[in-house]
Amino acid sequence: MSEAKKHNDPGRNVRNIAVAGMVTALTIVLLYLTVLLQWNTIFLLALAAYLTGTLCYLTTVPHAAAGMTATAILSFLLLPKKTYVFIYLLLSVYVLVFETICKQRTKGTPIPAAKEWSVKAAVWHALAFVGGILAILFFQLLTGLDDNGGLFGPDPLSCITYVFDAPAKFLGFLHDLPDVVKLLILLAVADIFWVIFDRAYLYYARLVNLKIKKIQSDT
Repeated sequence: MSEAKKHNDPGRNVRNIAVAGMVTALTIVLLYLTVLLQWNTIFLLALAAYLTGTLCYLTTVPHAAAGMTATAILSFLLLPKKTYVFIYLLLSVYVLVFETICKQRTKGTPIPAAKEWSVKAAVWHALAFVGGILAILFFQLLTGLDDNGGLFGPDPLSCITYVFDAPAKFLGFLHDLPDVVKLLILLAVADIFWVIFDRAYLYYARLVNLKIKKIQSDT
C-alpha cells in the first residue's frame, strides 16, 4: 500500500486516533505523578516526553503533535505545578524532531550523523533559548509567584533556574557568580542533560517502540 493510500485509509486513521488517545491519557497520568513523586521529577518528565515519541513512531507526526498539545492543555488545567507541563512541552518537541529524522531515514533519505547531530543541536539550543525567555516572561503564570522580576528585572536567571526546578544547593552556588558565568554554567548543564536525554531516548526507542510495533504487526 502506498504512503498516500495509508494516509487516507479510514481504518488506519481511526487506529491512530485511538492510539493517540491512550498515549495522551497515560502521559497525563505520568505528569500528575510528577506532583506526587517530586523526588523522581526528571525521570517522569523524560518518560512522558518519550511517550510522545512512541506516539509519533506508531502513528504520524501530526497525530503526535496533536496528542502533545492535548496533553499540555489538559495537564495545565489539572496540575497545580504548571512548570512541569512547560518542561514536558520543550522535551516533547525535541523528541518529535528526533522521530521526524528517524522517519525520514526509514523512508530512504540519507541523513549523515553529522547533519543529524547538527539539526538536533540547533533544535535543542533553540528550545533552551526560547524556554528561558518564556520562563522569565511567564514566571508568575507558571509558578504562581508574584515577584518575577520581568525580562529586564534584577535577576532573570533566578527565574529560569526556578522554573526548571534547579536544586536549592545549585541555586546557592550560582547566587554569588557573575551573570555571564551563571549563563555559561546553565548552558553547560543543559548540554550535558541534552546528550543524556538524547541517548536515553534512543535506548528507550529500541527497547519499547520496536517491541510495540512488533506486537502490532503480529496481531
